[in-house]
Amino acid sequence: MNHDAKAITDEISRRLRCAVVPDDEADARRQRWATASADATTESLWQRAEVPRRHAERAIARVPIDETHPWARERSRILGILGKSGVTLCLTGTRGSGKTQIAVDAIRAVTAAGRPAVFTTAQRFFIALKASYDGSAKRSEMQVLESFRRPSLLVIDEIGNRSESDWENRTFFELLDSRYGDMTDTILTCNLEPQEVSANLGPSIVSRMSEGGGIIRCSWPSFR
Repeated sequence: MNHDAKAITDEISRRLRCAVVPDDEADARRQRWATASADATTESLWQRAEVPRRHAERAIARVPIDETHPWARERSRILGILGKSGVTLCLTGTRGSGKTQIAVDAIRAVTAAGRPAVFTTAQRFFIALKASYDGSAKRSEMQVLESFRRPSLLVIDEIGNRSESDWENRTFFELLDSRYGDMTDTILTCNLEPQEVSANLGPSIVSRMSEGGGIIRCSWPSFR
């Protein structure tokens, strides 16, 4: 290509790059970009929440809900109080009553709003902490604790499945108290009776829970 031809080509390319896009088309492009970006963020947050596959698929499927069922009413109420002043609540009751699914649906709602959430079990939480004591561990105990402290919503499933040693009790209190102070939301689940939950968590945490969350007994029949 000779010099003149290249100059003409460069000029055409420059003008194409500088072509004015009509306002409505530009707005549409920005909207498509914003939607795609938001969808990508939501999906990333959802994947990073580490929700069990069975419950995740039910949350995504959006199965029609009988809004008159006690489960649906409690679910709606809980979703409505999240993301405001920070609540700590415990869902307790019989196995198969949909406690974990309510918590997972809450994660779905929170991540859809662009806020981070994490799902774990009490046992996995303490295993992660103990793994930090290994000399080759990549994260310190404090870093592990911070990873559970930071999310807008933390779900800890099956809190009854822990040893309740002095170390576990102190560590659990530190995590829940920190999140209470940060005004972030925490949902706990277990199969214990309400009085057993109080003994499991201790009076200080139960007192904090009473400010907006509390112990919620899921007394409706099992879905299984």
